[in-house]
Amino acid sequence: MYRRTGFAAFVIACAFAASPATAQIQNAPERVERTAPEPDWLGVRICNRSNSDVQVAKALSPNLTDENGQVLYVSEGWWRINRGECRVMYPGPIRWRYYLFYAEEINGNGSWGGDTWICVSRAAFTIRETECPVGYNRRRFKVIDTGDVVERYTWNLLP
Repeated sequence: MYRRTGFAAFVIACAFAASPATAQIQNAPERVERTAPEPDWLGVRICNRSNSDVQVAKALSPNLTDENGQVLYVSEGWWRINRGECRVMYPGPIRWRYYLFYAEEINGNGSWGGDTWICVSRAAFTIRETECPVGYNRRRFKVIDTGDVVERYTWNLLP
C-alpha cells in the first residue's frame, strides 16, 4: 500500500494562506515517502513487534486422537523471527480454526505463551505425540482463534 505525503495539498494550502500578492510556490524537490506493497500471502503468520529477536514453535491439533482418546498435537520448532519481521507459519488458505504458538526471546528474557501445555525440544523438532517423550520439555502455548478467516491471519508479538 502506498502512502502519500500530501505535497499537492500542502502547496494549495500555502497558496490560500498567503495573500495573492505574496503567494509564491518555490521549486522544492517533492519528498514522497513510499513503502513497497506487502507481498501477497495466504495463511497464518506471526509478526515480531517486540524489541528483541525471537524463536517460535508452532502446534496444532488436526482433530486426531490416540487409541485412548487423548488429543494428538503436532508441534514443530524453531523459527527465528527478527524484530520488525513477519513469517508465515502456516502458508496457504487457513484450514483450521485454532493454531497454537509459543515464542521466546533469543536472549532468554521473555516469552509469549498461553495455557495449553505442548511438548518442545531445545533443538529443531517435529513431535507427533499425545504425551511428552522423555528428554523433551513442555511449554505453555497460546491458542489462536482465527474465527471465520479463510485467507490471512496475523498474530503480533508485542513488547
